[in-house]
Amino acid sequence: GKANVTKQDLERLRPPSFLNDALVMFGLRYYLDELGLRSPELAEQFHLFDSYFYQKLSQGRWVGRIPI
Repeated sequence: GKANVTKQDLERLRPPSFLNDALVMFGLRYYLDELGLRSPELAEQFHLFDSYFYQKLSQGRWVGRIPI
């Protein structure tokens, strides 16, 4: 998967800024990609969801009445 990082996101790497969702997702995807090179079997056990996944999931019709 891809993680889109903008110039404004990169500026958040300087103190005293805080990381945002895009930077955290980039870091996690990078780590998972590196893990996949060393241990593909272990990396396949993980899946990353972005911070908007739950919002999209809860609005979807296919979730129905399942409490999430």
